[in-house]
Amino acid sequence: MTIKSNLTANRLLQFKGDINNENQLISEALRTILPAARGGILLDVGAGLGDIAMRAFPDREAVLVDILDFPRAESPRHQRHTIDFFDLERPVRPIDVMLLSHVLQYLDDDVDRLVDKVRSMAPEVIILVSNRPTKLHLKIDRWFAARGIAHNAEQFFPNCPLGGYQRERRIELTSCIQCSGINELAQQLSSMIYDVELEPEALTAFASWLDGEVEGATVALPQTITLLRREAANA
Repeated sequence: MTIKSNLTANRLLQFKGDINNENQLISEALRTILPAARGGILLDVGAGLGDIAMRAFPDREAVLVDILDFPRAESPRHQRHTIDFFDLERPVRPIDVMLLSHVLQYLDDDVDRLVDKVRSMAPEVIILVSNRPTKLHLKIDRWFAARGIAHNAEQFFPNCPLGGYQRERRIELTSCIQCSGINELAQQLSSMIYDVELEPEALTAFASWLDGEVEGATVALPQTITLLRREAANA
């Protein structure tokens, strides 16, 4: 797996802690849909800070996987592994739930490989969290494209490409990016949402354009949580 940005633990901590409230909202939603533990583990792929795990399932046995180096898990029932998901061996215990929260953006060049890896892990339930496109999102895509700026916007997969799994539930929520000014908003949007590091001149131009598209320095981020359950073998 290739991380396509200059994403670091410190930048993620700033974004998730001070600027965007999505992890809090995702955690609250997960508590309402997580199936009961069945003796297996919860595998959190791309766990990041581990704050979703700590809020949503602190008392469950969980393995937190991320390619970036983060501090140890806060819960004694959570084990953290700094490893590429594709290099992770299948745990000895069965996987009750596999969580992929905002991970597909960094795997969209390897979807087929991801499907094969997930199948090899054989989770009972898969939970996908991804952004939903908005009019502003599409305008930003066009703005970048018109200037030949390569970016890596998160894709929304309305249909799961995983054979053998069926959608059981879907929850929609909206988080908010709130910055101190339009320049900070332009920087956070480009680097954290669109995964591109703009040169100073391009960043200034993007902020100027963005100022005419949004009110204040706030952007809503609609998101979808999809729960997929493995089909019975004899279904």
